[in-house]
Amino acid sequence: MEPGTTYLAEAVYPENRILIHYDETGLMLLAAYEADGIEMPFDRLATVSERLGWKTAKRHQYGSVKELLAIAKKLPASEEGFVLRFSDGQRLKIKGEEYIRIHRMVSRLTPLSMWEAMHAGEDLETIRRQLPEEFWTDFEDITSILERQLHELMENIKAGAESVAGLTDKEVGMRLGEFSEEVKRFIFFYRKSNGDLLSDKRLRGSVFRTFRPDRNILEGYIPSYSVNRLLDENS
Repeated sequence: MEPGTTYLAEAVYPENRILIHYDETGLMLLAAYEADGIEMPFDRLATVSERLGWKTAKRHQYGSVKELLAIAKKLPASEEGFVLRFSDGQRLKIKGEEYIRIHRMVSRLTPLSMWEAMHAGEDLETIRRQLPEEFWTDFEDITSILERQLHELMENIKAGAESVAGLTDKEVGMRLGEFSEEVKRFIFFYRKSNGDLLSDKRLRGSVFRTFRPDRNILEGYIPSYSVNRLLDENS
């Protein structure tokens, strides 16, 4: 390394990635600055990078920003995008649309977002298939806990309702003290709906609010390293 020079590099390896699977590993030299603050020209940067045994960020030449944006729009999910460098050294990251779509999808992988998807009746398998494989375990952990909470709630309500199935509403009302708060809340609705609390929009909302994750925290779920990395990037 040259004394007085500041190097800007990125370490590329499987454990450090967020969404993109890179075939190569190592240090990627992005830029370097002389002691006087002047940025090192790209040609010289490539020479320094080769001498150090590092890789250099690939350089592209486009005729206009419009052309660059058009290309970024068509990039596959395996490529994040470009860094646009201005003549004064300032840089602007331009991400591909497919990368943005997947990033947005993965950013939804939180207890509250998955609860909202279940509440809305979205197809969970469709959501899972759109996620990179390293996030599947988080998805399955979150949704399985939420599904279990819903199942246990519905079973408790069902058991309470069946225990007084032969009684009138007045008689049931006199025995409400025997039930938990969640069963009290829904037992009459359960009787009137013949056990279907989830088809009616208002009833479904009331049922789901019973186990809505508070402050986006879901007991029993521990975010993976991949999810924590994504959260750090977004913060």
